[in-house]
Amino acid sequence: MNGGQAVTGDVYEARGADNGEDEEVRFPGACGKADSGGSGAPGSERTGRAYYLGGYAVECAIKACIIKKLKNSDEWQDRNFSELCYKHELVVLLRLADLETPMNAMPEVLNNWGLVKPWKETSRYDLGRSVGAVQNFLDAIDDPNDGVLTWIKGHW
Repeated sequence: MNGGQAVTGDVYEARGADNGEDEEVRFPGACGKADSGGSGAPGSERTGRAYYLGGYAVECAIKACIIKKLKNSDEWQDRNFSELCYKHELVVLLRLADLETPMNAMPEVLNNWGLVKPWKETSRYDLGRSVGAVQNFLDAIDDPNDGVLTWIKGHW
């Protein structure tokens, strides 16, 4: 168990935001380690795909936290809130989920966030990342103790 939720290989089991039932959330491990398969050379398709999907995993997790926040609140959000939720900017989404302050209190998670937050939706077009850089990115997301996704799971 990790943060009250099971982690098995590339699958996280998490409580569903709407019905409390266990759900599986697939993580980039589904596309293998950054250096497995393919050439693994900078610019390889597998390396780019792993980076791209890792960022989307974090984005979806943060958006699940936003939905939980909205469901638990009677507060009316400002005009731009919904529009900002459609963006693929992790820093903006973390703020909308009200997770900036809690994350700032977790230095190791914050350190990993520094590796994750530059991710962009358009990263699928950037094929020049090294295997090591992508593996560091995935490790920052999935570290069992201080990974960004591991930490976010405790808030959805």
